[in-house]
Amino acid sequence: MRIVALLSCCVAAGIIAAGCRRTPAGVASTQPAASRPATGPTTPWTPRAADELSAAQAKQVERGAQARDALLKRLQEALAGAISGDDPAPAIGVCHEMAPRIATEVSREFGVRIGRTSYKLRNPNNAPPTWAIPYVDRRVDHPVHLVGPRGTVASLYPIKLKARCLLCHGAAEQIPPKIRQALAADYPSDRATGFKRGDLRGWFWVEVPAP
Repeated sequence: MRIVALLSCCVAAGIIAAGCRRTPAGVASTQPAASRPATGPTTPWTPRAADELSAAQAKQVERGAQARDALLKRLQEALAGAISGDDPAPAIGVCHEMAPRIATEVSREFGVRIGRTSYKLRNPNNAPPTWAIPYVDRRVDHPVHLVGPRGTVASLYPIKLKARCLLCHGAAEQIPPKIRQALAADYPSDRATGFKRGDLRGWFWVEVPAP
């Protein structure tokens, strides 16, 4: 049960992320195209309160939330099936094989772009999409919805750190040595430590195109 709880935290808190692969400097990202933030000319995005969304936009938000939940659930299940014993350290490396495939499956199934981001990244591939940068910079701690080009609706959902997440995201000196070693091997640029219980860890982001 402790391993499953830790995996749940790792997925939600950003250890295991959509398209979770380490990318050396100068090498193109291997994050699936379906989940990678869109690039290109800056396009205006307009924030909308939940009660300002049209019926169609509200359905887009609902679909995005369902995709977020599906990604989290499937990663938890895959990781729980891959881990045995009492050592949580292997969970850190599992994402290199499983997360890209699962993210692509969820993206295709729900017809969305989806990922995770933070103001303290563990994986540099998880930098925020352009529309999310102002909210990440301000560290908003509530859901945000925006309407963008061609009727796309984007949502940002905060992730708060739970006590069990401190095993991988707490003060560096309090992280078990085996986990520190695994993090150093897979994420040499890791900045995602030093958190306390209840801190804002990061966000899920989802982009849902118009029907």
